[in-house]
Amino acid sequence: FIDVAKNRNVQIILESHSEHLLRRLQRRIAEEKICGDDVSLYFCDISRGISKLVPLELDLYGNIQNWPEGFFGDDLDEMAAMTRAAMERQKGQRA
Repeated sequence: FIDVAKNRNVQIILESHSEHLLRRLQRRIAEEKICGDDVSLYFCDISRGISKLVPLELDLYGNIQNWPEGFFGDDLDEMAAMTRAAMERQKGQRA
């Protein structure tokens, strides 16, 4: 997407629920493959049956400054829980 947008000078509008796609875009911003000013990200917030697009604020390193609560869960908590579960499973296999 980045190559097409830059080399063909086109605007791409993409709707996705892919955390992988978002993380790769953040990485490319950090790597300076694309300027954060050339990217617009939005989160669809639904409150009381009303949807509202909330612009996500990116810094120079691809970090989202106004990360919505519960957006893609919490990576650190998930990794810690997975590690604990793996350790418990390994302990059970040794017994």
